[in-house]
Amino acid sequence: MSETCIDAVVIGAGPAGALAARGLALQGHSVWLVDKQSFPRPKVCGCCLNQYAITSLERVGITGLVERLGGRPLERLHMIAGGRSADVPLPRGVSLSRGALDGALIEAAKLAGADFIDGVSAKVQTLGGTAEEGHRVSLGSGNSVVARVLVIADGLGGSSLSAVEGYRVETAPASRIGLGGVTRSPVTQPTIPRGTIAMACGQDGYLGVVELEDGRLDFAAAIDAAAIKQAGGIAQAARRLVEQSGLGDHDWPMDDVERWRATPALTRTRKRIAGPGLFVVGDAAGYVEPFTGEGMAWAIAGGSAVSEVASEAVQKWDTSQEIRWVERHRARIRNRQAGCKLVAATLRRPWLTRVVVRSLSAWPGIANPLVRRIAAPATASDPAPTPYTREGSFA
Repeated sequence: MSETCIDAVVIGAGPAGALAARGLALQGHSVWLVDKQSFPRPKVCGCCLNQYAITSLERVGITGLVERLGGRPLERLHMIAGGRSADVPLPRGVSLSRGALDGALIEAAKLAGADFIDGVSAKVQTLGGTAEEGHRVSLGSGNSVVARVLVIADGLGGSSLSAVEGYRVETAPASRIGLGGVTRSPVTQPTIPRGTIAMACGQDGYLGVVELEDGRLDFAAAIDAAAIKQAGGIAQAARRLVEQSGLGDHDWPMDDVERWRATPALTRTRKRIAGPGLFVVGDAAGYVEPFTGEGMAWAIAGGSAVSEVASEAVQKWDTSQEIRWVERHRARIRNRQAGCKLVAATLRRPWLTRVVVRSLSAWPGIANPLVRRIAAPATASDPAPTPYTREGSFA
């Protein structure tokens, strides 16, 4: 068995993990960014970045990234329910594939000095008592690493903390699951208006579709788990959602989706998101059903915010670090999730969804206060740019 000692191990290389690794590396720490999947990898995701996500990236020095990657500007949410439709104006946002975004953020972490290790499943074996003792993480094949600090960003289905007491995840009893897929080829003619997130709402849940930077379409849904079995499969359940919305004849190329995939239950909480030298971020810290890019914004904001606190813990563990991370997570993420909980509760009631769509059709502006709250830009109270930088470290 071989064992290495390192300042920080970040488990999970999605946006939250990549940004946490980047922030720690910029502050001069030795960092391993580890993910069980080999990249690039497919991911069920709405592929939308809202204003909060974009400004959170800018606050930590990553400016112009989505534009360089070809992100498509988003201007409106087009909702369909009960055969009626309504448009909701959206503040600054873009659509961007996870392959492009995740790859760019991982490269930013590597440029900052982090080592990226994919295709390796990391499991926390034991938690240490001091920073000097560190936490032991197994990396498969008999290898392990001892880290002064752990950042857990392993997503909805992550199990890196499964052997550690006190970090249990609780899933909401009636939680919906996510499903989605991307078309094999770019669309040759417009199927949804440019700059639009189209969302079909039905009795079983809701399905969104958006055009990506390369012209392919991304489908993502939140759906009742029982509906998949009733429909006879994931793809059939997605089609049934569109039928339930009353959209009628449409040219959404759902048959061209390369492969439909499902996620674990979406709505979940983790009672404890911090411990001595240990911080949980992103979807792993808790999640509710998003609808226009909020999930990505929470991950980006969390990954950007955790590195300062985690950096202090590399030197010495202190309970104040745990308290500060819980407070930051509440202020930057959990408070914003409240708006999505309200929307999700509405979308679980088909009759109410139909009323809302009819009302929005007549008075589109009534949604503006909620949209502004959910997608409000990052402000001076959010994480400032990391103070220690290296040449070429910003994407």
